[in-house]
Amino acid sequence: MDGLEILLLQTEQTTWIMQEKPFHMNSKVLTIAAFFLVIVYMAKAQDCSSSFFPSKEGTRVEMTSYDKKGKETGNSVTILTSVRKDGSMTEYTLKSETKDSKGKTNTIDFTATCDGNNVAVSMKSFFPSEVQKSSDGGEMNIEGTNLNFPNSISVGQKLNDGNVTMTISVGPMTMKTVMNIVNRTVTGKESIKTLTGTYDCYKIEYDVETTMMNIKSKGKVRQWIAKEVGTVKSENYNEKGDLMGYSQLTSIK
Repeated sequence: MDGLEILLLQTEQTTWIMQEKPFHMNSKVLTIAAFFLVIVYMAKAQDCSSSFFPSKEGTRVEMTSYDKKGKETGNSVTILTSVRKDGSMTEYTLKSETKDSKGKTNTIDFTATCDGNNVAVSMKSFFPSEVQKSSDGGEMNIEGTNLNFPNSISVGQKLNDGNVTMTISVGPMTMKTVMNIVNRTVTGKESIKTLTGTYDCYKIEYDVETTMMNIKSKGKVRQWIAKEVGTVKSENYNEKGDLMGYSQLTSIK
């Protein structure tokens, strides 16, 4: 389970809202932040001190997702399409495409910025382009705070929380989805082996709290990042602590 399935889930949510059909919450929504970090960790300014993110224009990162039994469920490919300086800030343009096991795709086009100390990306980027354009005549509003990623981290360090809210109004009816990422903490250093090699990683853990139509769900994400690589692996757990799925780096070039 990875960002691919989350993006598909978000598309399904919007369709359901507009058509007023029943929707069943599932654990996929708990992993949206994990996919987002795959994208975030690609953004690094050439003049930033961080070494946790690929910085070369054209860098292509592929993550493959699996269910809890190790069966492949899809993949995502994110490309850093351009790097542009604007005064003291560096802006990145990124494009990400996800594909599920049935071949269905979703895309995200967005920007990230680096001020020399932090990389910042709005959580509004959690919603793929298809979702943001599919209100079918209704009024859609998406608000999100930035998730900041220091260019230098250490074990025990606390990172900022984040929030994103999507509201869709159709006539007198208003539907709202809220996601909070909380308790972000760098919890350790571990060696992670993948198809592309073995990496010395920092581990980041955080909780994901989602409310949709007054239905609440919680889960936990564990994320491993490596210098000059970015996200190497992420694991997604439900509220009971059961592993629901994971994503792993399968290509970087």
